[in-house]
Amino acid sequence: MTTRKVYIDLLTELRKNKAPHLHLDQFLYFINKGIQEYINVAYERYNTTQQWSDAMSALTVPGVLTITGTSFSMTVANGDVGSGTLILGKKFGYDYVNFPLPEVYWHLTGVHVSTATRRAYKCHPPGYIHSDSAKRLTTDKIAGISNNAFLKPDLERPYYFMQDGFNQSQADLLVFYGNPSTVFPSQIEFDFLKKPQELTLTVEERDAVEDTSATVEFPNYVVNEIIKKVVLLILENNGNPRMQSMPPVNQSITM
Repeated sequence: MTTRKVYIDLLTELRKNKAPHLHLDQFLYFINKGIQEYINVAYERYNTTQQWSDAMSALTVPGVLTITGTSFSMTVANGDVGSGTLILGKKFGYDYVNFPLPEVYWHLTGVHVSTATRRAYKCHPPGYIHSDSAKRLTTDKIAGISNNAFLKPDLERPYYFMQDGFNQSQADLLVFYGNPSTVFPSQIEFDFLKKPQELTLTVEERDAVEDTSATVEFPNYVVNEIIKKVVLLILENNGNPRMQSMPPVNQSITM
């Protein structure tokens, strides 16, 4: 569905008795606000059902970080490619590697770490690679982990932690992996939700004979749900009495 089609559909929903007028700049404000409100709700329910995961599929992006020595190269499915020097350090008393997430990053959904042994360790020869999902590390979990040797970061127990990056527009991902003299991560796979694209529509695109406006990245059924949310935002903003009848009449069966 294109942006102009969304604009037309929204006008159709508003074209009722005493419905508020909608200027182009107001449409862009409300549609982008509606998208943000919809995905905020969808993120809260992301893993509850397959339907909510499918609804956010347009924003789901996988990335791979390959580590060679103290350098890394990053490949992200949406086309972003980066490289740089790993930041090594200690936090909460444990060693970590630190790297910036892509600028389009919004929310992290999962981290998988492949860790290699530098020398013989726990019956594993040098160069052995173990892959495992990393658990999210929070400050309230630190005490319990520090007091239990079986929970500390190690070859088979990687953790990840989010913090503000050096570049304020990006977040940094910290991966705790164990003792650096014994093991070290070789590859980190991470899945995240990217920021939604901001919809724009010019007067020329709106009035053109052929629809040349950008295609919305969400599936049509998600766009229809967003339109319903935007209608509510507009009616509420104008104090319209249709606020009382619109939600029941347009209630979704599945969302």
